[in-house]
Order: sequence, then C-alpha cells, then structure tokens
Amino acid sequence: MTNGTFKKRLIFLALTLTFSFSSFAQKKGKLKEFSKEFPTYLQELNVFMTASENSELKKVFKSFSKSESSFSVSEKEKIIGISNKMLGKRLRAKPHFLNFLSSLMIVNKHVKGEIMLPQWLAVVDETVDNTTAKKLMLFCAFTDGLVKDNTLRSSRSASWKVNTNDYQFDFEMIEPIVLFNKDFNLSCTADGGSYTLEGTKGKYYFVSNEWEGKGGVINWKSQGLAKDSVYATISDYKIDTRTTSLVADSSIFYNKYDFHYL
Repeated sequence: MTNGTFKKRLIFLALTLTFSFSSFAQKKGKLKEFSKEFPTYLQELNVFMTASENSELKKVFKSFSKSESSFSVSEKEKIIGISNKMLGKRLRAKPHFLNFLSSLMIVNKHVKGEIMLPQWLAVVDETVDNTTAKKLMLFCAFTDGLVKDNTLRSSRSASWKVNTNDYQFDFEMIEPIVLFNKDFNLSCTADGGSYTLEGTKGKYYFVSNEWEGKGGVINWKSQGLAKDSVYATISDYKIDTRTTSLVADSSIFYNKYDFHYL
C-alpha cells in the first residue's frame, strides 16, 4: 500500500515537472515584451539569444552582458525600449538583435562613446520606428565601418574615408545621417589613384550614398604634386560615394608649375 502510494506520488511529481518545463518552454517561445528591469531583461535576452544554440549569438550576448556596468540608467532604458520595439516587429535574434548589439558595443567602446552612444541609440530608435528592418541592418553595418575603420563607403570602384572621430549621428526626414560639423579631411582612393579634400565639413546620407559638403581644398600630393603648388579650393559640393567624382558649385584651380604668381 505504501509502495503504491509512493509510486503514485512519483508519477504525479513527474507529470508536474513535465508540465512546468513545457509551460516554461512555451513562455520562452512566446516572449512578447522584455522586462523594464535591466537584470531581468538580461536574463530574458539570454534565453532569446541562445535558444538556437548559435555560438555567434552566445558570444555577442556574453560580451554585451559583461558591458552592463558601462551603460547609464537612461541608456539601459533606451536599449530595453528599442529591444521591445524590435520584438514587437518580430525581428529575429539573428541577424537583427545580433547586429544591433554588436554595433552598440562598438560605439560604446569608441573614444567618444560616452557622447556618441546616446545619439546612436536615439537614431536606432527612430530607425526602428520609421523605417524598415533592412535599413536598420544597413545602419548597423555602416556604423561598424565608420567607427572601426573611419570608412564612409568602400567598394571595388571607390573607397571614401574620413580622418576624424568627431561626428554626430542624427535622423533626418526618413533616414539616419552622420554630421561632420568640424573641419576634417575626406579622402578618396580608387585603382586610378587618390585625392584628399582638406578642411571640409558636411553630412552623409549613407542609405542613398550621398555626401553634401561645404568648402575645402583638394590636393594631389599622392600623385607626387606638391600640395602648395597644385590644388583647388571649392565651395558647396556633392559626392556620390559609389563613384570617385565630386561636383562643386564653384571652384578655383591653382597650378604654380605652369603659372607664376607675384
């Protein structure tokens, strides 16, 4: 009698545990909102990111969770808010959360990360709200290239780079942009050679590959020509970064090898 009762209890306990694990698994699979408490959010994100047993997702989550102490209270709130919006739009752990968190950590580690991260998060928030998942992924990829390698755009036809880390992320109309409000050098490299535009400012619409600039001096030092002998000063100008060409409203070309000035 006692043995039969014990067996019944074991069966009941086993059924209870099976039901509990099943319910937990269903709950994990139907996550609709992350907690607004960051420690709990991390636990939920861990389940969300590691459910597929993907090593890349596990690695990114581990790195992100270790960075927790570097985020301010407002940054944590923004990260959770963005995550919930992404979840609401049914964006996946890979590639969406993977690329978002990877880029976030790259920005956070930047020399000006303390200033840059809040700007970047605000732009991501706007991007999730007002554009598509594809543009969000493009913005993350662009961020990685700019922050790590100072690259605006690089392809087989042309590579455009900046020599500054002083820029701002912003959102204009329906797309993210980057503002360069202080003088810097913009360089173009291609198979046919290279040139540098010094002392310029501007903003970059990376989705449409359009750069709008103001002022600067172009030299051909890379071609063996002295920068103080052959150069051009330009006013407002535009660049399609898929090409090497620059179109300016007006410019003045100087060639002291052919002309002599008093």
